[in-house]
Amino acid sequence: MMNRIFKYVSLGLFAFFSTLAFGQDQPIPAEEDGGLGLDWITEGSGIIRAKAEIEIPAGYRFVNGSDAAKLMEAYGNLTGSYDGLIAINDLNWFVIFQFEDSGYVEDDDKDDL
Repeated sequence: MMNRIFKYVSLGLFAFFSTLAFGQDQPIPAEEDGGLGLDWITEGSGIIRAKAEIEIPAGYRFVNGSDAAKLMEAYGNLTGSYDGLIAINDLNWFVIFQFEDSGYVEDDDKDDL
């Protein structure tokens, strides 16, 4: 019983201190991007992995996959593979684009299935 309580307390403390150590409390200012030198696109459209395109509405910004990875690392996230990111200008929220080819079917092959 005591061992089980110790495990839960240990997990709770680990989660708490991990959040303090790695979590980003405040968004990185979009105009400064924390010195990351991200290539923000603020109008027109953004290309997502040369397979898709997203229109960037007024008040939003887009970065490609490698810049999205830099931003995610700056926020304390693990390194990952990203295809793009669109965010509201103040970076209070964002959407990450990632493609997983598991189960993907090319348009030309769909009729053969």
